[in-house]
Amino acid sequence: AGSFFYTRMLKAEEDLPDSPVARLKEGQSAYTMQVDLNRIGGGTMVGMRVDIYGTIIGKDGHPIAGPLISNVRVLSIRDHQGMEISDPDSSGLPYIAVVAVKDADVPILAAVEQAGELRFVSSSRSYSGQSEAVLMQDSSVVAWYQDN
Repeated sequence: AGSFFYTRMLKAEEDLPDSPVARLKEGQSAYTMQVDLNRIGGGTMVGMRVDIYGTIIGKDGHPIAGPLISNVRVLSIRDHQGMEISDPDSSGLPYIAVVAVKDADVPILAAVEQAGELRFVSSSRSYSGQSEAVLMQDSSVVAWYQDN
């Protein structure tokens, strides 16, 4: 004899705690970063694509800023309590964002985040039909990473 379950016990895929990981494509990682309204860009929502910009201080003390990865898919945005900001019980204030990036690009994101700041920027380029999560090879921020 099997066990019974009730439909009220079932959850939609997007409500599962590990749902962001389930939406990754082959060769991708879920990169999690702490955010606020300023760094996430006012209207960023789950499912959108954004460009990630980085700002760091160079060896000469001057800021280096520029695009880092373009066309990045936003998998999750959670509040301070870990609830999706779209949840009616959420505070609605973003605290953690999870994005889908290529496995090979996780170290550069971590390094730039450690040395400075990451920021989401919504632009028409984010939907230009190019491949997802493309490292901007000609960026001054990428050059900084490669030199360090």
